[in-house]
Amino acid sequence: LQDAGWMEEVCLTSIGMYIKVPIREFEFWRRRGKELHSQNEAAVLSSDNFTNKSIIELGSGGGVNLFSLNDVASFVVGVEPMPIYNQMMGILSMTLGVSKPVVVEASAENLPIRNDSFDIAICYSSHQYMDISKAISEMSRVVKANGRVIILGDTLFRFSKGTIKRFISDLDFGQLKYDLVSIVNTISYQLSGRHLLYKSEGTTTNPIYPSFSYMKNLLQNNQLRLDTTLTSTVSSGEYAFVASKINR
Repeated sequence: LQDAGWMEEVCLTSIGMYIKVPIREFEFWRRRGKELHSQNEAAVLSSDNFTNKSIIELGSGGGVNLFSLNDVASFVVGVEPMPIYNQMMGILSMTLGVSKPVVVEASAENLPIRNDSFDIAICYSSHQYMDISKAISEMSRVVKANGRVIILGDTLFRFSKGTIKRFISDLDFGQLKYDLVSIVNTISYQLSGRHLLYKSEGTTTNPIYPSFSYMKNLLQNNQLRLDTTLTSTVSSGEYAFVASKINR
């Protein structure tokens, strides 16, 4: 774990590829001083906004966000459907010498959590692997009235623009095919709620990148009001969508 860069240079098995993800995220997390991604770029991601709050993270992966939030929040729980990620979280916890964060092994689309349980629901660049319509409905359900939903991720326009730039730069037809599948599936999902092209059972393949307007409408349709003053882009170009649950 001292330097995960070597993992980019070797051919990994399918299990190795899954293990690579949390190790890579752990390395990036350590390099940025064990802070949340983009913590100093978007006001809503400042640690002050999580102090003494109850927080649920959907798609918690190897747990680096949970490690950061545990230091300031009153209670933090992760939701992760991949057992191998939960196992890696235990290994990373031992590496840090801390207790393993609380994690529920479940899907974001069907949370085994009571209504109105958390102050904040957060989803860091993992909503693209979910049935996002169902996941946002569940986030709204488990967040308290006037609670907050924060979703960080890419959007269709930026991803499509990046696809063109990548292909012009690298002429990588394999990557182009992968990117086009995501674009077609995103458009299909927004129109019909389905992936037109194949979708693997794995949760980290064939992502979709809903457009800004689609995300805004989806939040509004689930009793969530988009906070336009806090919603912003970060240096990666991703959006930090911020919405508050309407008190009815």
